[in-house]
Amino acid sequence: MRTTNLLFSGCSITQGIGLHHENQNSMHYANVLTSMMFNNNVKVNNIGVAGYSNLRIFLDTCSELTKSNYDFVFVGWTSYPRFYTWLGLQASEYPGIFLPGTDLDDFDGNDLSYSKKFLNNFRDSFSLISHAHYDILDIVRYVNILKTLAENKNTKIYFLNNFCHWDKNYFRQINVQVKLDLLTNYTNKVLNSKNRNDDEVNFLYKKIHKDYKSLGGIQEKLWLNLYNSMTSMCVDLGNDNLHPGPLTHQSYGNFLANKLSS
Repeated sequence: MRTTNLLFSGCSITQGIGLHHENQNSMHYANVLTSMMFNNNVKVNNIGVAGYSNLRIFLDTCSELTKSNYDFVFVGWTSYPRFYTWLGLQASEYPGIFLPGTDLDDFDGNDLSYSKKFLNNFRDSFSLISHAHYDILDIVRYVNILKTLAENKNTKIYFLNNFCHWDKNYFRQINVQVKLDLLTNYTNKVLNSKNRNDDEVNFLYKKIHKDYKSLGGIQEKLWLNLYNSMTSMCVDLGNDNLHPGPLTHQSYGNFLANKLSS
């Protein structure tokens, strides 16, 4: 019997942070989904990395798609703004994970050293200068590139909302003169509507949707939970009291399997 090859890519949720044995835990959503949808002759490659940005998730998924053959690929997108890099070339790698609410420690490298204060100030500045629309636009860009790569490899690809911030119907454009009460709460936040007049809101609303469409759109049909993030479904916490726990993973896996089979 032919082996079915699956790839799961994403951040800490995909890695399984907060679960005993992480992504090897039988209640991890990837394993629940796999057991419900596929036979025993299956090989799962989970490349989720804690703290990963959407850029890193995209690049690692591209790398896997170009070097290996997969039947199914599941890509879980994470929060933004987020920047993941490596601080200096060391025998023991020290990643810099820059996202709001996460502190970094002092880094003493062979060639460069950074204080905790410097790194956390950089995190705060980076968060301030990043705008949600362009972070979302990058996800649209990544989705369409991965869709094309998967089609060229005869691979079925699906996208998961692990921890994205948009709300329900954010990507569905209203084709009338818009007013604040017609837009989703998150759309108003992205547009900073309360500090703009109606003409500015209408212009920028059309602009953001034109930008998304110019890159191919969000590809809603390829998402299993575009408007229902894993974090919004959270019913328990893992052993770190921060990430989703086993019951959440199990529920999420059941939800995704039902979506996939419908």
